[in-house]
Amino acid sequence: MYFIKVIFQVLIVLILGACAAQGPIKVYDERTKPDLSNINIIYLPPEIELLEADGMVFETPYIETGFNEVHLLPGHHEIALKYAKFWGDPSSGRMITTKPVVFSIDLTNKSKYFVRYDKPEDIWGAQALIQKFSPWIEDDKGVKLKVSATQLGTASLTNINKSVTARQFVEGNNSLEKLKFWWKNSTGGEKAAFKKWIEDPSVD
Repeated sequence: MYFIKVIFQVLIVLILGACAAQGPIKVYDERTKPDLSNINIIYLPPEIELLEADGMVFETPYIETGFNEVHLLPGHHEIALKYAKFWGDPSSGRMITTKPVVFSIDLTNKSKYFVRYDKPEDIWGAQALIQKFSPWIEDDKGVKLKVSATQLGTASLTNINKSVTARQFVEGNNSLEKLKFWWKNSTGGEKAAFKKWIEDPSVD
């Protein structure tokens, strides 16, 4: 029992560390010391993930509210985005994940942009996004940019997942991925109860 408790403590630390990863996604090499005074920012809602930018793969930090910031230098960029959100309860819910959409965009200096899309009202609307996910980018004045956007097939990027049920996810992933999955989709009360159980497994 002690060994199991230690394993769970290590896993929960890893999960908390992953969930706590915040800060802007920097699409540039800091080692080159670029001029950051002209940085552009693209704001992503929590359910929109950046997969790739200019040929580089990125992991979008997990947030529940607000926006993730993508920082880019002036110039031409290719960015791949997808929608990923868990709908329903942990036991019978569904993770809805779309095919990626690649934007080809030219940025100037110190501009702010927002990724928008027609948000679904229920899981049925979310499932429709799997067939057609059509986000757009607009500036801070609400003006939609005229940029090229292409929806890719599932084989175009290696880290694209299908929509899966909670059961399918649990049956097809290792223990750490399962814990991360449940942690991400748990309520604040459930997370607090789990941490209390880690400290004292005798607690039901």
